[in-house]
Amino acid sequence: STQSTWGVFFLYCMSLVARMQAQLSWRKSRGALKEFNDFKACDHQFRILQSTCGEQTGLGTGSCVWDCALVVCRYLEKRFYLSGALNDLRAIELGAGVGICGMVAAYCGAATVLTDQAQLLSLLQENVTRNFPPNSAVQVAELNWGEDVSALCPPYDLLVVSDCVYPRLFPMYSAL
Repeated sequence: STQSTWGVFFLYCMSLVARMQAQLSWRKSRGALKEFNDFKACDHQFRILQSTCGEQTGLGTGSCVWDCALVVCRYLEKRFYLSGALNDLRAIELGAGVGICGMVAAYCGAATVLTDQAQLLSLLQENVTRNFPPNSAVQVAELNWGEDVSALCPPYDLLVVSDCVYPRLFPMYSAL
């Protein structure tokens, strides 16, 4: 029974990977940095700078907004925004990419740390600057999965992860 559950989960993950690879093929024909402005959550119109061809420029797949991230954002908004349940709590987003999920967590009231690899930090910081006033409770930090996390001062009350299903990302589990 457990083996069949894991088998179904594995097949589901592989179907997601296949869908992402198809999206990557489509994105290769697109240009450099573009704005993603058609997303509103928590009474805020998000202004996200993204690269739809980050795989070709060295930024990787975290340089754009993926469909699953929008689903996670809607969940955070519906679950936490009006209730105030994240007020005065700490959240961290692993593999934040452009940071939209962690920023929604911040708009829900959490002091939030958005983490990703070094090549994405300037894009991530730019998106924080576009969506929050200076000295907000949102921070950007480098985190390579599998490395020491003590500088990030764990523990956190909420862990946010979206679109991190590629097999080469398995070191993420040690960061959890």
